[in-house]
Amino acid sequence: MNSTENHENNEHTALTTATMSDRDFARWGVDLAAYVKSVGVLDENGKFTGQTAWAIHAADGRHIGIAPSRDQAFAAVVREDLEPVSVH
Repeated sequence: MNSTENHENNEHTALTTATMSDRDFARWGVDLAAYVKSVGVLDENGKFTGQTAWAIHAADGRHIGIAPSRDQAFAAVVREDLEPVSVH
């Protein structure tokens, strides 16, 4: 792809996403990716235990799982035919 084609594709993408409804934008990528981020583990009293787990969220923000390690979270996402994406 040459730079002109790339520029035209970027313009097309920008125009397409700019005209999406909020609902369509929220669902964009929902069948393609899942986001993984570290979260602190709380005890039954809501106090931080010092442990970390890894939350898995759909592209639309829905919580879909939790794993004890980043590797296990990524493996779970890949097993469901989604692309794992780290969130910081």
